[in-house]
Amino acid sequence: MLGTGVVFEVGCREWLGRYAPPGRFPDSERLGSWWSRNGRIEIDIVGTSKDRYDLLASCKWSQKAKTSALGDLLAARDHLGGRAAYAALIIFARGFDRQLVNRAAEEDVMLVASDEQFA
Repeated sequence: MLGTGVVFEVGCREWLGRYAPPGRFPDSERLGSWWSRNGRIEIDIVGTSKDRYDLLASCKWSQKAKTSALGDLLAARDHLGGRAAYAALIIFARGFDRQLVNRAAEEDVMLVASDEQFA
């Protein structure tokens, strides 16, 4: 049986691939997940097109997302290097704390609330 967090990730990936409003997110050729070889870095959703990362997303179901979620996503993008330099960054969550909302606006990171996703 899959945990709720995993089901949420699958739902976010499915939503991006099939139901996202046109033009709001990159049209990735492939959507999947990514882990570093040592397992320390995990990216819940990775979109790729033409050997470039065009979308990186974090999915947070069990808690209101905090600025640390954005810090982790930025660190993951940095780890991927130049092939991810222009990737759109998205955080899916049940909610967002005020600091994350402010920082996401500064960093041009899209925030998608769970009630927005599957409505």
